[in-house]
Amino acid sequence: MQMLKSKLYQRELDKRNAARDKIEAGKMSINAERIYLKDFCNTLMRDFKHHADQKKIGLSCNIDNSCPESIHTDSQRLHQILKNLKMNYGKFDKNRSWTI
Repeated sequence: MQMLKSKLYQRELDKRNAARDKIEAGKMSINAERIYLKDFCNTLMRDFKHHADQKKIGLSCNIDNSCPESIHTDSQRLHQILKNLKMNYGKFDKNRSWTI
């Protein structure tokens, strides 16, 4: 399982590096904005609920008290990263639950 997690982590790093290279080359733009974590979490829950229900995967979203109320980032990119992680997680995890 650890090897699988390492491969998924490496794949995500490779995607980030490719995206960073596109940004640096001017082929991709970043739309940074203030994102309220509670609102973002609610959006993720709404967007991922149907898939979780179909796959019978538990889904929850927890924001640690030490997290700021908001962050400054590109919400579309962040959503896509989490979506990719969720899809990969569903393929390999047998616990049948996912906590964001």
